[in-house]
Amino acid sequence: MRLLHLSDPHLGTEQPVVLEALLSLAHRLAPQALLISGDLTQRATPAQFAAAAGLLARLPAVPRLVIPGNHDIPLWRLWPRLRQPYAGYEQVCGLRPPGGVAQFDLPGARVVAVDTTRWWRHRHGTLSAAQIDAVAQRLHDAPAGAWRIVMSHHPLAVAQEADHEDRPWRHRRALQAWQQAGAELLISGHLHVPALIRVGPRCWVAQAGSSVSRRLAPTVANSVQLLVDEPASGPGCAPGRCCLRYDYDGVRQAFMPAARHALRALRDPLPWRPGAWAT
Repeated sequence: MRLLHLSDPHLGTEQPVVLEALLSLAHRLAPQALLISGDLTQRATPAQFAAAAGLLARLPAVPRLVIPGNHDIPLWRLWPRLRQPYAGYEQVCGLRPPGGVAQFDLPGARVVAVDTTRWWRHRHGTLSAAQIDAVAQRLHDAPAGAWRIVMSHHPLAVAQEADHEDRPWRHRRALQAWQQAGAELLISGHLHVPALIRVGPRCWVAQAGSSVSRRLAPTVANSVQLLVDEPASGPGCAPGRCCLRYDYDGVRQAFMPAARHALRALRDPLPWRPGAWAT
């Protein structure tokens, strides 16, 4: 199984050479599904959503889940923000599911997506109690042995203290409920900085960086991640579940392997230590 997770293209601020490199990588990796965790656009304009539709059409034609990010809601155009905040997103990606929770099943995996955006919030995210319960139920009902993955735009855990405010409201309740329901991997975006964090004996948070935008910190590259669950998971990664990160290399003008980590569960529930990227 090969799932390509990308986030935060912020079309309107894209770098064309990076975008072409992303498309090349996506087709070369041949994923079985695409997971896109929001912020397709920079300012949710019609032109930017048209560019998003063009990007989605050029990516591999495989099953995909695409959720909105806070930038996919109009900011300064107040009437659309109040009346139809998700109109542009829905024209490109289809209607948002009732309650902001969706899923799809693949052989060996269940992916549950939850919308943490709210039209009345500019940057930060929210999880409702109903969303937390709905995600937990879907995780609980997943087929035995399936890889249980949850995707949100806002991260439920962060690597830096300065990013604590970017976690969605009720993130602690969600972490507890979803781990109890069997969640093994929580993927997100929003921060434009890749990170891999162990949040429990059997659960990881994998944050994707920005895929193609120029809105990056000086020392951070554009990046995407490939989630793999195979008996032989590819060069440099042990068999089993693994997260491979690809960073854009400006010299080669291509995305190159940058980091890897086996997503193993601890044999003993406690004690455990926070995980991080292996370089």
